[in-house]
Amino acid sequence: MLGGIVIAALICSIWIGVLIHPSDITVYSRYSAFGQAHFYKEHWQYFFLFVAFFWVVAVLHAGIMIKFAALNRKRTSGVVFWYTLAVFAVGLMYVLNVISLGQAA
Repeated sequence: MLGGIVIAALICSIWIGVLIHPSDITVYSRYSAFGQAHFYKEHWQYFFLFVAFFWVVAVLHAGIMIKFAALNRKRTSGVVFWYTLAVFAVGLMYVLNVISLGQAA
C-alpha cells in the first residue's frame, strides 16, 4: 500500500509538472465564490505548491498507515490508503481545473 501511495503521488506530480509553463504574466491560481474577485492570480511558480501538496499528503498518510500497521490495525491502515487515493483524485481534479482557467482565457 505504501508503494501505491508513492506511485500515485509520483504520477500526480509528473502530470502537474508537465502542465506547468513558465510565463511572465500572472496566472489564475484559485477560484472562490466568496469575495469581490472570484478569480485570484499569482505567479506561475505558485503551481509548484500543488506538487508539494501531493507529497505532503503522501508522507503524512504513509506515517499514519505505518502507525496503524504497527498497532496491528491492518484494516484501518487500508482505509487510510483508500482515503489517500480519494484525496489525490479530488486534489488532481482541483489542480487540473485551476490550471485550465488560464488556458481558457
